[in-house]
Amino acid sequence: EAGVADTIITVGGFQPGDISSEAQVGKEELVAEGLRRRQVIALPIGRDTEESLRAVATIAEAVYSA
Repeated sequence: EAGVADTIITVGGFQPGDISSEAQVGKEELVAEGLRRRQVIALPIGRDTEESLRAVATIAEAVYSA
């Protein structure tokens, strides 16, 4: 569909006591809303926004420069 992303990247690491990363929880919520698992990349990296976005940039560069 025009204007719709093929892939979504969820980000966020673990906090003390967590059993799932913020990224994994986000992915599970999107899958529960109907997205296919392969459409969502959970990137459990980042203690803050900057760290998470740097990780996303690395993944995006690898995927889209191929």
